[in-house]
Amino acid sequence: MQQIFSQLRAQQQIQDQIAQGASLQAVLDAICAYLEEQIPDALCSVMLLDPSEQTLNLIASVSLPAAYTQAMHHIPVAEGMGACGNTAWSKEATVVYDILTAPGWGKVRALAEENDLRACWSYPLISSEQALLGTFATYYRQPRRPSKTDIKRIARAAGLASLAIERHQDRARLRDYEARLAYFASHDRLTSLPNRAVLEDRLRHDFDLARRHQRLLSLMFIDLDGFKPINDSLGHQVGDAILTAAAERIQRVLQPSDTLSRFNADEFVLLLPNLEDEDQTQALAEQILHHLALPYLLEPEALHLTASIGIATNHDPAQDALELIQFADQAMTRAKQQGRNTFEWYTHDISERLNQRVSLRRELQEAIDAEKLELHYQPLVCAQTLEVISLEALLRWNHPDKGYISPADFIPLAEETGQIIPLSNWVIKQACLDSLDLEKQLHKLYPIAVNISPLQFRRSSFLDHLFASLEEFQRPTQALELELTEGILMDNPDTAIRLLKLLRLAGVKVAIDDFGTGFSSLSYLKRLPISKIKIDRSFVREVTHSSADAAIIQGVISMAHHMQLQVVAEGIEKPEQQAFLQQSGCDLLQGFLFARPMSKPALLEFLQTAKAVEKNFLEP
Repeated sequence: MQQIFSQLRAQQQIQDQIAQGASLQAVLDAICAYLEEQIPDALCSVMLLDPSEQTLNLIASVSLPAAYTQAMHHIPVAEGMGACGNTAWSKEATVVYDILTAPGWGKVRALAEENDLRACWSYPLISSEQALLGTFATYYRQPRRPSKTDIKRIARAAGLASLAIERHQDRARLRDYEARLAYFASHDRLTSLPNRAVLEDRLRHDFDLARRHQRLLSLMFIDLDGFKPINDSLGHQVGDAILTAAAERIQRVLQPSDTLSRFNADEFVLLLPNLEDEDQTQALAEQILHHLALPYLLEPEALHLTASIGIATNHDPAQDALELIQFADQAMTRAKQQGRNTFEWYTHDISERLNQRVSLRRELQEAIDAEKLELHYQPLVCAQTLEVISLEALLRWNHPDKGYISPADFIPLAEETGQIIPLSNWVIKQACLDSLDLEKQLHKLYPIAVNISPLQFRRSSFLDHLFASLEEFQRPTQALELELTEGILMDNPDTAIRLLKLLRLAGVKVAIDDFGTGFSSLSYLKRLPISKIKIDRSFVREVTHSSADAAIIQGVISMAHHMQLQVVAEGIEKPEQQAFLQQSGCDLLQGFLFARPMSKPALLEFLQTAKAVEKNFLEP
């Protein structure tokens, strides 16, 4: 009875060790010693499974000879590979009564004989989820068969060993998980770069240090050019591969003291605390641009993209460390505006211009919301009779404090911010309303041409909004004409052709604006269901002095007429230009020579006396 109590106390002590998180080695050694007390002739061992290699490695033994334990590593899990290898393979107990005569021991047989080991009973260690953990074995100096009591004792010891290993693995997994959580709380999951929080901490530290020691601190804001289209068209897997490769390329040229952080999507921020001067900063920026522009060899083809870099230093008037990121970001935006694949230094005027843009964007939104915009109209006249044939609607913004703001200033801003969509929708509606009013007062329909932005044309709701506006104001489709630039039509010609066909079927005419300034393909041009082309003013300006411009205009007019298209020439300011275009067979003329863009009240007055135009502008 005393022996049973002693065994139960030993078993309880082992369970307490497991519960308290004692080292696996200590627990397994205790289990081996516990069983050797119960089976005095036994020499116990525990082998752990290496799942990646599918091999066994001896981890615990208090009595086996050292030479034997050192050899018991990388034992394959396979049928007939000794007692333990076979047990791991079959997940069943293996009893070898006599090692010297048992098959499947190979080189280990001689080693066992040298160490006076004659019998081996191996028992599988199985987890609660029935996964193999390893093996528990007892060796003997003499050939021996296990009794029923031996089997029960070994099974109990193996159960304790399984419990100890499983709890150890659970704790290890938990530690790994907590470590990963801690790591990814400060690092980007994709690139493993420090995240924004770490960057900002290091920036504050390096900023203060550089200020105290009067050293240079440089910061680069790096944005990958053209990444979004690649990511959208080829998928996030390709995009992730490019981001990872880009991060690795930048890291190759850095010093250990530098900090590269993935700041946002395809943006990286690089903190450089140990450069001597701006020349070194610039040389590094050029090096980074070179490495990022190299082909990205991703199956099935090589991809090409570049980067834009903005640079700020602590010599710039930053009030605090984080302002350096803002300055570098502004400089990066300037680099993109300069054509990309380049770098720009932050300067005060960049910040000033960006502040002005922010203010202009806010004020433009207020004007859109309050409908404080205006449409002015410029007439298009018949080249031969000078009769007003149609009108072009031109958007104007009369700022309450700054007066009229040039469309060249606010239209590109609206296209960049997306404000062009509500702007364009307002233009279409207002043009329909003005068309209705003009027809009521003049008893004549003057088609109004409106310029369509690329962003608006690509919207799936574009046609719905157009036709809804015509219907709302009871306008025939002939009341509106659309002017599109060459670039809109060439970006996605198949989609453009489909939309243009729908417009033609509905009776809406389309003109190509600024013809000749883009890179039109004539093979696409002949497929486009359009009605007019407008010759850009840049050709008209020098037509009476440049034989090249004159030849281009005559060629365009001839080509268009053969394709049954009307031709409009814009930007006419001199009678000599008018005369040349009339002689060349141009259909419609537009320019200051005939009328400047005007408000609707002024337009009404102009059209009511339109016959004066014919009298004042006879053929010279």
